[in-house]
Amino acid sequence: MKVLLISFSHYPTLQNYLYLLKKNLIKQNVQVYTLGDSCISTTYDTLDNSYFVDNIDNASPSLKNGKLYFQQRKRIHSIIDNIAPDIVLFTSKHIWNFMMMPYLRKRGLRVFHVFHDPIGHAGTNVSKGVILYNKAISRFLYGIIVHSDISFENTVKYIKPVCEIRKVPLGEKKWLPYRQPQDFNKRLLIFGRISTYKGCEFIPRLAEELMKRNVDCKLIVAGKALSDVDKNLLDGIRKCRNVELRNEFIPESELHEYFYSTDASLILHKSISQSGVIIDAYRHGHPIICFDIDGISEFITPDTALAVAKFDLSAMADTILKFYNDFNQYANMSFGAYEYGRNLFSEDKMAALILDFFRDKIQGEQKR
Repeated sequence: MKVLLISFSHYPTLQNYLYLLKKNLIKQNVQVYTLGDSCISTTYDTLDNSYFVDNIDNASPSLKNGKLYFQQRKRIHSIIDNIAPDIVLFTSKHIWNFMMMPYLRKRGLRVFHVFHDPIGHAGTNVSKGVILYNKAISRFLYGIIVHSDISFENTVKYIKPVCEIRKVPLGEKKWLPYRQPQDFNKRLLIFGRISTYKGCEFIPRLAEELMKRNVDCKLIVAGKALSDVDKNLLDGIRKCRNVELRNEFIPESELHEYFYSTDASLILHKSISQSGVIIDAYRHGHPIICFDIDGISEFITPDTALAVAKFDLSAMADTILKFYNDFNQYANMSFGAYEYGRNLFSEDKMAALILDFFRDKIQGEQKR
C-alpha cells in the first residue's frame, strides 16, 4: 500500500503529527510519502520520500494563498502523479486541501482527512469558517479521522458527512523518560497559544483569588496571543504580581524547561475537542488542574487531574491551595499522569488504527 500524507501547516505540533505518523506507518511496512511546508519546524526527522512546497503562515482563504497555490499547482499535481498513491490523507486543514479536491477526484484517489476541531472553538473568530470548510470538504472524502468522542459527536451532528468517521487515539508526540519530582517548584503552567476559547480572561481573576488565599505560587503563562485576545486583557494579565507572562511563540527547544520547572498544568479552556497541551503535560509528568467542561472527562481521571465546577475560580483557587498542602499526593498524581498519558496517547496505536481504517475501506470497496 502506498500512502501520501499531506499537511501544509507551519505549526510544529502539526508537522510533528505528520512526520511521527509517517515513521510509525513505515514500521507497519507501509510505503509512505509526505507533502509538507518547506519551512520545516518539526522536531522529528522528515525521513525519505518527503516533498515540500512553499507556503504562507495562514491556512485560511485569501488572495495570496490562492495565487501561491496556482503558481505551484503543476508541481503538486506532478508529485501526486509520480507517487500514484492508493491513499491520500490530509492530516490538518488548509484551504489548499479543498482546492486540490477536484484533481484528486479526477484521478480517482481515496482521500481521507483528519478533523482536529470539527466545529472550531466557541468564542473564536474562525469557528464558522471551520464548519463551512469541513462541510465542503467532507463531500469529497472517503473517510474522516477524529481523536475524541466529542469530535466524533460534533462531526456527526454538525458536519453530517456521508463517509465513515473513525475515532483513533491522538499520538502526536514521542513519550519521554519519567522524571520524579523532588519538591514543589511553586509554579503552575498555562502553556500554548493564548486565546479566548482557552479561557485567558480567567487568568487575572484566578491570580486575584490565589492572592486572597496567600497561595505561594506563580502562574506562568507562556504562548503567543492570538488576534481574538484584547490588548487590555493582556495588559491586565501582565500587571498581576503572581503572574509571569511570555507573550510570544515558544520554540520546541524551550518546551521541556517550562514543564520541568513547574508543578502542574492549568487548563482553563471553555471548550475542548483534543489538546496537545494535555499530551505535553502528561509526558512531562504534570497533573492537570481544570474546569469540568464538556469533553474533558475523556482525557482525565481522578488520579491524573483535579477538576472543579465549570468556571468556578474560587473553587479552583481552593483546589490549588489544597494541592500545595500534600506533596505525596502530588508525586503520585505526577506518575499517574505520566503512565495514563503514555497509554492514552500512543503513537504506535494511532498509526495502527489509522492503517486498519484504510484497509477496512479498501476491503469494503473490493467486496461491493
